[in-house]
Amino acid sequence: MKPAVASSDSAPVSRSRMTLSACGSQHSVVSAAPATPMMSMSGIIVGSLQERARLLLEEVAARMTEITNRRLFTLSVLTACLLPPTLVTGFFGMNTKDMLWQNTEGGTWMALGVAVIASALSYWALRRMRAF
Repeated sequence: MKPAVASSDSAPVSRSRMTLSACGSQHSVVSAAPATPMMSMSGIIVGSLQERARLLLEEVAARMTEITNRRLFTLSVLTACLLPPTLVTGFFGMNTKDMLWQNTEGGTWMALGVAVIASALSYWALRRMRAF
C-alpha cells in the first residue's frame, strides 16, 4: 500500500496495486475508502472557508442595504420639498375664468412667491421633525 494521494476532485483517497490475471501486468486502481485524518482536516478547512464567505456576503449585503437606504432617503426628502411648489404651479396652471391674480400686474411673480414660501415651509417642517 502506498500513502494517501489526492485525486482530481481533491478528496483524499488511498491507492493500491492490483495484478490483472489476464494480461499479467500491474495497474493502479483507486479504492473508494477515504483517508480519515486527511478528510477530517479538509472538512474543517472547508467549513471555515464557508463561514468566512458567508460573513463576507452578509457584510456586502449590509453595505448595499445602507447605500440603498441613504439614496431612498435623499429621494424622499427631495420629493417632500418639491411637492408643494408642484401643487401651486398645478393650481395656477389651470386656465379658468376667475383665476387668482390673473388680471393683476405681477400675478406670475406672486404665484412664484407662493410656491417658494410653500417649499420653504415644507423644508422647515422636515428640519423640525429631524428628517435630515
